[in-house]
Amino acid sequence: MSSAWTTPRFGTTFNNGRLILFRHQSITVIKPWPPAAWKRTPTREWRGCRPDLKLDLSSMENDLEALEQEIARISGELPFEENLAILERDQRHAARISHELNAWSAFCSAIPEDALQVVRPFRERQFALLSMLARCPGALELARTNPVLAWAVSTNWIWRRPRVTQPMRAARRLVLLKRREIAEWLGFPGTESAVRILAKYPPETARIRDLFYLRKAMNNEGARRRLGHLPSLNATVIRVLSNPVMWPRVSPSLLEQVALCHNQDLRCSLSYVLTDVIDSWMLLGRDITRLRIRSFDQLATLSEELNAEVEILESTSMNVSAFPPSPIPAVPGVIEPIRTPNALKHEGTLMKNCAVGYALRMQQGLTHLFRVLQPERATLSIVQQDGHWILSQCLAAKNKNVRLHTLCAVVQWLAEGQGLAFDQVVPETMAQKLRPHFENLPPQPVPWADQRPDDGPPAIAGTPISSA
Repeated sequence: MSSAWTTPRFGTTFNNGRLILFRHQSITVIKPWPPAAWKRTPTREWRGCRPDLKLDLSSMENDLEALEQEIARISGELPFEENLAILERDQRHAARISHELNAWSAFCSAIPEDALQVVRPFRERQFALLSMLARCPGALELARTNPVLAWAVSTNWIWRRPRVTQPMRAARRLVLLKRREIAEWLGFPGTESAVRILAKYPPETARIRDLFYLRKAMNNEGARRRLGHLPSLNATVIRVLSNPVMWPRVSPSLLEQVALCHNQDLRCSLSYVLTDVIDSWMLLGRDITRLRIRSFDQLATLSEELNAEVEILESTSMNVSAFPPSPIPAVPGVIEPIRTPNALKHEGTLMKNCAVGYALRMQQGLTHLFRVLQPERATLSIVQQDGHWILSQCLAAKNKNVRLHTLCAVVQWLAEGQGLAFDQVVPETMAQKLRPHFENLPPQPVPWADQRPDDGPPAIAGTPISSA
């Protein structure tokens, strides 16, 4: 291939047994079996990669069918000028989808059908699983009997620290172990019940982020027993059972109803409502052990009642003289606590956010807000979890995301202020994003530094990643 870069035309094609993805700033070439992929960008030469595959073509087929029906409908109408313009546009769109569908179909036809059937249902990280099926004897049997367990093995480098340096060699070793030994290596309980619980997680709804939450839930004996009695799993059930404050408040019958709700597989809407109800219950000073939710109707009614009571309290929460002191030492000129209602109002006006809405939580010491002045201006909130304070939000003006350098600096301040590791003061999903910057890169100076005194043996040894 020529080394000269030219801006490619956006599109997908299948040529010489390779799928080629032309994007505005990259070209990706994928060999179907055994899978291999290379990517090139304007700033980097060809290198190996793990592309994002979508081997379930039903969505594309449905889009093409809908377009063809629309084209047929418009073609049967009178040839008004506007109809002809729409018809021409839809025909071009249909031609592009048809060409892309043919390319992906040719790619899928080059993959063995038994492997394709295992991989197709997953919504993410299909390439890793496909590669393991092609290169690891015994992987296909594992994937047929416990798809999510096999999927986790195919992404083994994300589950342990120190990080697995040769994932394929580790996968070859792991697929030959007993199922409970595989689960234990991944950080789940090393029991047959844990293996059965993983088998209940449908590949169609599985997400890596939710698998981390599931691991946390399974390492809690009470939550694990609840999981063992559920007919199936989805994102909402997993989120509820991973929260040690939330799951004891929900009855087993309600959990079973949630597990059977297909619309709860990704949105986790019920878990957000539960979070608000529990938060409001605690804000009102009620005994959390007395809260028990047994039905959807009870949850909806309770949510409305508690919101009304909280609104009354919030109207008076700005009358206090000062909020409770910060649990983390401030850094003058860099990270400063918001101490008074007037300062809270000023922060909300200046940063164009809803900081005033946190007044009641701040009054009761459940949340603390800070002004971040360096490396960039932001508003920071922290909440208490598992006996220490963790980052809730760190946002710039108008609730825009801060730069990664700012986020790392804030996390480092929060961790050092409590004598904890960085991944103990952030949610697990954020820890995955920040981990390379704390573990794989040299230490970065912080703004307040001057103010304060695939070949080789598998890396089986190590410590599982902590669950948030």
